Amino acid sequence: DEVYNRLTDLAANTGITIILLEQLLGRAMGVCHEVVVLRDGEVVAAGDPGDEVFAQTAEKAYFGEVSRTLIEVDA
Repeated sequence: DEVYNRLTDLAANTGITIILLEQLLGRAMGVCHEVVVLRDGEVVAAGDPGDEVFAQTAEKAYFGEVSRTLIEVDA
């Protein structure tokens, strides 16, 4: 939790971009402005974690329940 708090503060206070690699999709969805889901080294979903449709799609992509075709949901 402390690491995530510091990263969030750093991004908010400096405006820098932070790239976070995280295996826990729900954790990443809670702190990131944009989420890219990789499976077997390929992008399978990308979008705004605040978008309910994208959140459901990202979870399905993460667990391999959708094709390898890029799924991009714009908010």
